[in-house]
Amino acid sequence: MKNIPYVKDNNNKTASKQSSITLSSKIPSITSFSVPTSAKAGEKVKLNCDVKDGTTPYQYKFTYTDSSNSETIIQDYGSADNATWDTTSISEGNYTLKVIVKDKNNKTVSQKATIKISKAPTLVPTVTTDPSNATVVKGKDITFTIDDHSDGSENYPPQPYQYKFEYKKASSSTYTTLKNYSNNEKYKYNTKSLTAGDYTLKATVKDKNGKEYLKTVRFTVTVPKITFSVDPGSKNFFTGGGSNKAVIEVKNVKGGISDDYEYKFEYVKYGSLLDTTLTPPTNSSSWKSIKDFSSESSADFTVDKDKNAGIYAVRVSVQNKGNTDKSQIYRQIIQNYTVKVKVEHTLADLNTLINKIDTWYSNSIQDDMENKIKEWKKEGNEHYEEFPFVYKDYKKAYDAAKSANTDGNKDYDTLYANLETQFDSLQRLVGSGYVSPDLETGNTPIGIANTIFMLYKGLLSLLTDTFKSLSDSSVTSSAMYGFDYNAVADKIFPLFKTFAYALIIIFAGVNALETALQYEMFTMRGGVKILARLTFAKVWVDISLIVCRGIVAISIDWLGQITSLTSNILNNINVGATLKSSDLWIIGWLVDFFNGFLLALGMLLLIIPLIVFVIILYAKLFIRSFELAMLQCVSPVFFACLTGEATKQYFRKFILTYISVVFEVVFMAIIWYIYIEYLNEAFSVSASATSITEMYSLESGILNFFMVSVGAFILMIKPPQVLKNLVTA
Repeated sequence: MKNIPYVKDNNNKTASKQSSITLSSKIPSITSFSVPTSAKAGEKVKLNCDVKDGTTPYQYKFTYTDSSNSETIIQDYGSADNATWDTTSISEGNYTLKVIVKDKNNKTVSQKATIKISKAPTLVPTVTTDPSNATVVKGKDITFTIDDHSDGSENYPPQPYQYKFEYKKASSSTYTTLKNYSNNEKYKYNTKSLTAGDYTLKATVKDKNGKEYLKTVRFTVTVPKITFSVDPGSKNFFTGGGSNKAVIEVKNVKGGISDDYEYKFEYVKYGSLLDTTLTPPTNSSSWKSIKDFSSESSADFTVDKDKNAGIYAVRVSVQNKGNTDKSQIYRQIIQNYTVKVKVEHTLADLNTLINKIDTWYSNSIQDDMENKIKEWKKEGNEHYEEFPFVYKDYKKAYDAAKSANTDGNKDYDTLYANLETQFDSLQRLVGSGYVSPDLETGNTPIGIANTIFMLYKGLLSLLTDTFKSLSDSSVTSSAMYGFDYNAVADKIFPLFKTFAYALIIIFAGVNALETALQYEMFTMRGGVKILARLTFAKVWVDISLIVCRGIVAISIDWLGQITSLTSNILNNINVGATLKSSDLWIIGWLVDFFNGFLLALGMLLLIIPLIVFVIILYAKLFIRSFELAMLQCVSPVFFACLTGEATKQYFRKFILTYISVVFEVVFMAIIWYIYIEYLNEAFSVSASATSITEMYSLESGILNFFMVSVGAFILMIKPPQVLKNLVTA
């Protein structure tokens, strides 16, 4: 359009100018609204719009209308000319999509498009297992495979897919991840960390759009029961250990999660040899270990102490190596192991023991001692642990032995052992003095005498314990008063051993010089003789300490047996005096006082030399220990003397000296045993004396005690010449 304005002045003159004006449309128009004609539920549909005309900037709004004419906003007014329609929650059917465009002047324009939403593609995965029955032995592998059944067409969710594996105990609600999302549809899992039971595997497939498809499957972990048999070995053996045992062996083991097994052996005592009814043990009994779990399928069952004889059971447990599940331990209990004390006595032996007990009981149990013995085990008795004795147990063993000939019981070994054990406990209790009859004590002469009697027996026990301490020491650790002479010898011995080797060379050189002068060295016989002598000498030097300690070991064994006999006798000695009161009128009390004074004086005559002897004996035994240490240290030197003919005499003197030192202690123990045996007989007579004359008699009284005691002490301190002649001859 052209516009030409005209201007006229007062003189009617006119002027004009021509210009051109262009007018634009005021309403925007949509040039394109891009919408696919169809889609599947769950897909994300892209919407695009192009606009022209109108006044910029534009704003865009996208909506959709379903079959019920209900309009829903997809994206409200905004500057974006595109939108994404998420059809995840959209059902199948035809929908109308609309875009509304508004320019700056609020002029609007809209356009519609239709789209068909069809059924969403889905996956129905399946899971297979290897083994196919979904049952696997604990510790073995199980493989899970997911089949998504997709052929890649539009009928299935878009690829690529990812796979995830999780599991849980069937009774649990929480899953544990085995393998997170990956492109591998298979997973192999080792079940060693799982316990036996049912489990649920959850397999998840995730498509390209992130949608997940689940499938669960059950699988079972089993632990096959372990079966085995047991060879019980000997079910009847004796106490003491060593060859007295049952060798228990596990055989024919099958089952479990592998062929690698561990074995455990335990035992429990559930009855005595005299029990007629027994309650079989169970797994909850107080089992004690023979051998803990190991790969060894056999074990030795022994009972060391005689007091533990009885009826036993052994429990054998088998499990797979490394097992931590107590429910996977399999057990068998073998009953009726009969363990006896090896005494092998007859009915005649049993009756002899009964007669011995009867005689001792009538002579030793005095006045109110029997009541004290019956009440010995009572609450608060501080000495019971030291001298454990129960009168009812003793009476039961005694009555069982007495009736053995009439009730058909042929187990004389057990009866004898039980009665002997109870009798030994009774003797120790009586010997302790805790149940002694109520002897007169105090400041009276007879009371003082009885006090000295008890002190005398205490000194006797002290000396016996001294010998016992020596006999209890092992060959490799002999110690007395804190002095371990073997330990000293072990430190000094190597020095003299080196010196002994040097002496061997010197003596061999002298011998070689002598043989050379006699032309023997240059002969085959002479050379072999020298070589053999050198070898022989070295061997003797090397074993010199072993030989010396072997001699000590023999003496210690003898000493132990002698000391055991001495202790048993000493426990039975009853000391004390109960003199009858004088019935003389007026002066009777004076006579009683005088008798008690003489008795106390006589006991002092016995105890004073005994105290002196204790001091001397302790010193002498220490000297003997010191001598043993010294002789063991220098033993290699004297054993090296065997190399030369001229030096053999020194070896002979050494070994005889060593033997004399060792066996002098044994000789002292023998004298002590004879002395204690004498006191046992003498005290059994003097304890029943009723007058001071009997107490001082030469036959069995205090004067006799004194003379015998002095003689025995002298023999122990200074062995007679005849003994020395036997050793040094």
